[in-house]
Amino acid sequence: MYDLIHDISVRPEPFSRYTAKELWTRPFLSRQMLEFHLNQETDLASRRIEVIDNAVRWIDGQLVIIGDRPRFGK
Repeated sequence: MYDLIHDISVRPEPFSRYTAKELWTRPFLSRQMLEFHLNQETDLASRRIEVIDNAVRWIDGQLVIIGDRPRFGK
């Protein structure tokens, strides 16, 4: 499972150029980015609370916590 999580978190080549500094330091772009991140009607930047809650519920359903070590499966 850890290998799967690592594999899906690796940036694909076309998007490997780091642009976050430009997006947050240019006034016009940063205003737009903030609006997109706070907008609960779209998933273009940050996920909507409903989507996050569904993902957390799914992850929680996949884990059985025994002591302080997570175990996968039920």
